Amino acid sequence: MDFFTLKKKLSKKRLYLSHTVGIFGGMNGNNPSLYRSSLSTNSLVSNYWGRLVNRILVRGQSINSLSEGEILCAFNELKNRRPEHRYSVKAVGEKQGAMFQQGDKIQEIRIAKSLDAMVSVELLVNFQATVRLSVKDYSSISYSLPTIDLQNTLENLERFVDEFPKNFERFEKALVENEKNAKIVAMAKVSIKAAIEQLFASTHYEWELVESGKFYSLRVGMGENVVSMTLNDKNFARRIPVLLDALRQVESLVDSLSFPMDIAMGKKFVKF
Repeated sequence: MDFFTLKKKLSKKRLYLSHTVGIFGGMNGNNPSLYRSSLSTNSLVSNYWGRLVNRILVRGQSINSLSEGEILCAFNELKNRRPEHRYSVKAVGEKQGAMFQQGDKIQEIRIAKSLDAMVSVELLVNFQATVRLSVKDYSSISYSLPTIDLQNTLENLERFVDEFPKNFERFEKALVENEKNAKIVAMAKVSIKAAIEQLFASTHYEWELVESGKFYSLRVGMGENVVSMTLNDKNFARRIPVLLDALRQVESLVDSLSFPMDIAMGKKFVKF
């Protein structure tokens, strides 16, 4: 597949990129771009659900100022008020009989909800309040606070459960889009590598192509100088056809300089 055919197949959803081209006198370095494309599935799970889960806890009273009975009563009230959600309420501690009695020491109280076969959410209170979302096969997402507004937090938990089907549908679409982006990046990387090898096969330049995450860093030697640039699925079809001409221009400029100089080309000047 040639470069222009691949370019036409790229997703309409554009990727964010900042690029840098650097010339380093007597240095073997590069200045890779900041590049955002497909995420690992773990990162997508964390980014998507973390934002939603983080909204559940509301800062308020100290946990120690809330009685165990008050917390347990609030959890059971939500469970009984919304039986269709099938919340599970559990208390852990030292009790004298089958049920907790006044004076028994409760160490932890939790309310949990299985959202589907893959996902569950729970709110537990012990020395602090913690909300945790567990997604099968991935790391749990959790947030904690030493203080909590119990009623507002439970309202947010209830809203999270109510809105889960809609949010899960969006999450599944995000997974599909992420997979498409990953395939685009993989295809581009194969084409970039093949194109660079072919391009430099008959030239005098020394070069090195280094994979760096979602993009490649290309380093080209010009005697004591090194030119580096980034290539990715968004820019390689435009850059490769004119790359040799650009390198010749840079080489001519460097040769004309009367003293060593570092030159960086970017979108804007940034003070250190």
